[in-house]
Amino acid sequence: MKRLLPTSIAVLAALIHSYSFASAITENASHYTVSNPLNQPLQQVLAIPLNSETQGKGDLLVTSNGAEVPSQTTATELLVALELAANSHRDITVHRLIEGAPKIIYPKQTYAELAVRIGGKSDEKGLYSGGKYYPVKAMQLPASHSIGNKLFKYEGFGWESEHIAYRFYFDQRGAVDIFGKIKNGLSLAATGLDGGDYHSLSDWGMDVLKVGPSLGLGAVAAWVDNQLVKPAPTQGMSASIKDGALQSSITVKHNGWPVGGDTLDLSTRYSIRANSPLTRVEVAANSLSQLATGIVKHDVQVLTYAPDHGKWGYLATYGNQSLNDDDLGMAIFFPLKAFDSFKTDSANELVVLNNQPQGTHYYFAAYWSAHPNGPKSAAEFKALLRSEIDQLNHPFTLTSHKL
Repeated sequence: MKRLLPTSIAVLAALIHSYSFASAITENASHYTVSNPLNQPLQQVLAIPLNSETQGKGDLLVTSNGAEVPSQTTATELLVALELAANSHRDITVHRLIEGAPKIIYPKQTYAELAVRIGGKSDEKGLYSGGKYYPVKAMQLPASHSIGNKLFKYEGFGWESEHIAYRFYFDQRGAVDIFGKIKNGLSLAATGLDGGDYHSLSDWGMDVLKVGPSLGLGAVAAWVDNQLVKPAPTQGMSASIKDGALQSSITVKHNGWPVGGDTLDLSTRYSIRANSPLTRVEVAANSLSQLATGIVKHDVQVLTYAPDHGKWGYLATYGNQSLNDDDLGMAIFFPLKAFDSFKTDSANELVVLNNQPQGTHYYFAAYWSAHPNGPKSAAEFKALLRSEIDQLNHPFTLTSHKL
């Protein structure tokens, strides 16, 4: 694969507007207007569904006003990173490059990994050492795996944007933890290596959440007979990873999960996009009538929002609850059409959702006060939650048109 440097990308984008060059490297183009409906500037990743004009063997290039715009193509969508002023719009053009044209690789703004120790050995207690951690694209959890045996870097898989990082305990705990950042940047690749300690503050940040027996932040469970049922034990557990510049995701599958007398399969996809702390969670478990997600209980302020209008509500907590002994805000944003109730148990603040036939989705996010843009007070955190709800209720709008 040939990699284009930023200057080469800029030259290529400019030449797109030359008819002779465009006819040589592109097959067609689609034109859109993107609008920001809010009275505030937005920096988001826009998803454009792929159609007959944009699908094909060649790469896609997005331009606006003669300059390239960072993008990423998935199996079903074209993702475009855009920044729009309040109540403004912007025209973009999607060009499909002919097969064989140079590949365009934009700087990474997200990352996902599951790193497995290879070449090491285990001692009499089953603890691994030696060798190196290597990222894999997919992994079936070994039946012999035990908690804390150091087979996986930081005990599971992780995903991040430049603002925040998360990890999932790839074992029967099934919880989500938080790596807070004190500056923007991608840090997971260098986290959890032998000799390091992510529980202590480093130049990028640290593990900021004490999870205990809880769901951590935003992990999936069932809600049966007014009780939380975590997805363990199971007949099998696997993970698959998709790492990209503007969006990265990991899908974890639990097979043979016993719930309320039934045995079912659960698929959960965690994804994150550039310029956002939000993780989108997509849950598929057809025979499950209700699911629950939550936030670890730390005896801090609990905030709930489930209005009669709009599309989104939230469950959130804020206060001195980080492992750095400072303030941390956590939130779950859920679709109101799926909302059932707020609950609590000994370890979690919970929101119960009615499972939807097409699958259920929600978002979660963490906001550490030590981050340059992190909320420094409960009032700042509440304002941030309102902003996130506004953006979920009023995302970018997309209009297709012909020149």
